[in-house]
Amino acid sequence: MNRTTNSLRGRTGLAVALLGGVLALSACGSDPAAEQTTATVAVTTTAVPTAAPAVNCAKADGDVETLICKNPELVSLDQQLASEFQHAVDEARDEPAATRAALQSAQENWKTSRDDCWKADDAHQCVLDAYRTRLVQLKIDDPDTARPETIDYRCPDPAKPFTARFYNQFDPPAAVLTWGSESAIVFAEQTGSGARYGSEGVEYWEHQGEVTVDFRGNKFVCSTP
Repeated sequence: MNRTTNSLRGRTGLAVALLGGVLALSACGSDPAAEQTTATVAVTTTAVPTAAPAVNCAKADGDVETLICKNPELVSLDQQLASEFQHAVDEARDEPAATRAALQSAQENWKTSRDDCWKADDAHQCVLDAYRTRLVQLKIDDPDTARPETIDYRCPDPAKPFTARFYNQFDPPAAVLTWGSESAIVFAEQTGSGARYGSEGVEYWEHQGEVTVDFRGNKFVCSTP
C-alpha cells in the first residue's frame, strides 16, 4: 500500500470522525442547519488533494531540506513549486477522483525523488534540476499555458522519430524532447553559437540546421525541417 492510499484513507477517516461528532452534537439538540454545513465541509475537504507547504526551514528535516534552506535560489524554487502545485490542486477540484489522486501521487513521488538527491555526486545540481523539471511539468499541464508547435526532425531512423517543443516563455527556457516513446525535459544552456539545451543524461545542440543529440547515451544527428 503506498503513501497516497494511506493519506487518502487517513483523511477519509478524519472526515468520518468529524461527521460522527456532528451527529453526536445533533442528538444533544444543536442547530441542524449548522451541523449539516459542518458535515458538508468535512466531506468536501477530503475529496481533493492538498498541497504541501514549502519547506519549513525552522524545522528542516534531512540533508536535502538542510541543503535547500542554505541556498536562497533553492528556497525560492521551493516556494514557487508550493504555489504552482497549489494552483494545480485548485484547478483539479472539479476533475474525476482518479485525476486528483494521480496529481497527489505524482507530487509525492517527486518529493521522494528529490529527497534521494543526497546520494548524488552533486546534490545541489540534482535538487536544482528536480525543482526546475517539476515546475515545467506542472506548467505544461496547466490549461492556461500556451502549447508550442511540435517540431519534427529528419533523423537516421525514421521508425523512431525525434521531436521537440520549445517553451521559451519559461524561466529558464525549456524544451520537451521526445525520441520514440521516451521524453525528457531540458533547459537552455549558454553556447557560443546555435541553441543548446540539456539536463542529466540528455544533450541537444542545434547549429546551422543540424541537430546533434545525446539521448541518455544514444547519439545521433538530425536535420531541421
